[in-house]
Parts: sequence; structure tokens; C-alpha cells
Amino acid sequence: MFSPRRQFRAFYWCNFSPGLRATDDRFAAFAADRRVARRAEQWVFYPVIRGVAVWANPFASMGWPVEIDAEARAKTVERLSAEPIKALGEMIADQPGPAVVKGAVSGWRHVTVGAIFLILALSFRRGADRVLVFTWLAIAYAVLRTAVLGEIVQVETRLILPAAAWLEVALAIEVARLIGRSAASGTGLPSR
Repeated sequence: MFSPRRQFRAFYWCNFSPGLRATDDRFAAFAADRRVARRAEQWVFYPVIRGVAVWANPFASMGWPVEIDAEARAKTVERLSAEPIKALGEMIADQPGPAVVKGAVSGWRHVTVGAIFLILALSFRRGADRVLVFTWLAIAYAVLRTAVLGEIVQVETRLILPAAAWLEVALAIEVARLIGRSAASGTGLPSR
């Protein structure tokens, strides 16, 4: 039986294969040389930049069904380097609903990560309670997932949703612990 998939393969290998194979081979050699010449850049710098970019992306809706018109987004991204405030302002004025949702989602993600770092910093003070093992596991999961995604060039914000969810759970647990200690001490301040 001759399937469409086999027909495509036969057509591809007969008509495009020699030129494409030569181009692929040249590109593979170029990429291999670059990986050897710039090891730190390739294995550390670029994955870190990708990881930061995926967490800091202000256009991400993190699964919420709001999309900014592709044309308006392209225009905004193009103008961001020249006039960032004006470009964002015009985008918000043109599409206020999606812009507000994306801003709120992005703001919440930044507040969550900032609060986790603040709780960690405060936990190292002398006499302060240490954070729970669960919080460390949530942070380790977020860092590991971000590192792997940055390394394999998967910089889609939807892929960090599980890590963001565990960070939110850890933050809620830590805030509940702070409130519980505050209520138990009767002073309104967290007890040691």
C-alpha cells in the first residue's frame, strides 16, 4: 500500500534532498564550531537569558483566553525599543481588556516570585524561622524546570505554569504560617 506519507517522502528525497542535505550539513558544521568556540555562552549565558525572559514576559496571559491583536502586538514590539512608554500606552488604549488582564497576570507572577525571594531572604535572619521543605522543593522545581526549558530552547510561558503554580502554593503556605505565628503571639508580629 502506498500511503500519502510515503508519497511525500519519495517526492522530498527525489526533488529536494541533495540541496537541503548540503545546507543542513553546512549549518550543522557551523553550529558545532560555534558551540566549541563559545561554550560558556552556549551552555550558561543563553539558557539563563531564556529563563529570565520566560518569567519576565509581560505579554504572557498564562493560559487566560485573552489575546492582543497580532498586528497591534507586532507594532508595539517594533516600537518598544524606540519609545517604550508611548508604545505600551497606545497598545493599552487600543485594547484595554486584554492589556489589563495580561498586566494583572504578569504583575501577579512578579509579585509571587518577589515574595518568595523576600521570604527566603527573611528566613536567613538570625532567630527567624526557616522556610518549609515544601517551599524549597517548589523553588527547586521552578529553577530546574526553567533551566531545562532554557537549555532546550523551549521559551513558551505556558510551560512554566506548573512551576508557577507550585510557587503560589508555597507562598500561600508561608504567608499562612506568618499569619498563624502572628496570631499565636498576640502582638500582631511574627513570633520566633
